[in-house]
Amino acid sequence: MSNLHNTGNCMNAKSPALMYVFFMCLLLCSSLCVASENRQVVAGAGPSTALVKLFFRALVQQQDLENYKFLIPDRSIKHAGGIRASNEYIFGRTGRQLSDAEKNQGKAEIILAAMPLVFVTGKGVGINELSYQQLESIFKSKITNWREVGGEDADIVLVGREKTEASLSVLRLHYPFLDGSDYDMVFARDHRVVNFVNSKTGRYAISFGAKANFDGLNVINVEGYSPAINLGLVYDIKNKEHPLVKKSIAFSNGIEWMNIIKRNGYFIKNE
Repeated sequence: MSNLHNTGNCMNAKSPALMYVFFMCLLLCSSLCVASENRQVVAGAGPSTALVKLFFRALVQQQDLENYKFLIPDRSIKHAGGIRASNEYIFGRTGRQLSDAEKNQGKAEIILAAMPLVFVTGKGVGINELSYQQLESIFKSKITNWREVGGEDADIVLVGREKTEASLSVLRLHYPFLDGSDYDMVFARDHRVVNFVNSKTGRYAISFGAKANFDGLNVINVEGYSPAINLGLVYDIKNKEHPLVKKSIAFSNGIEWMNIIKRNGYFIKNE
């Protein structure tokens, strides 16, 4: 009993040192909670990665957002993964505009810009321009050698994407023949396309996707066509009044952001 009594006396005394430790612990816990709230991971579709990084670099320069830290992972978790990410964080990254079904899940979007969609080839092909008819003949395997369109004497290697890929869903509208192509290779991610087309095996390959993901590859100009896909952010409708959502919407519609996307090779969003 005496030991218990002595312990009680010690606690009741509430020494300055003990109280200091107690309040410092409370302060630390409070700081960690604030830091957690201000740390926003923006994950999702690969094609929008560079654009979203550009957006948040510009957005945080506003004085009242200096305490926020936005982490944009390079690794893609796809358009659908971006939608799921907005359940945990304020935003996810999108690879195209939301469908009606996705909006019916209680989601809304902020379209930041339109990304040019392009065809790319390996370094051995020897051409950088095709007509629509030539491109169609290539993907329908009516033209099977680059020599037939002014390139090197080498067999054409057709590289496709999985049918659910966001960029392909838009490209199909302009190039419906992509659906019926008999591809030599099919990849699920842009970086795998890049790695293959840059390899010795892919020296005479042709593929397609979001231009920003194909830096360093040979881009083919297709006469008369400049398709693009809207990219941006998805958020849960329950967060529509959140300061980050409001400020992001306002900034995305401003002249400053319009100038930034033009300087960086993006298009104004498609209406």
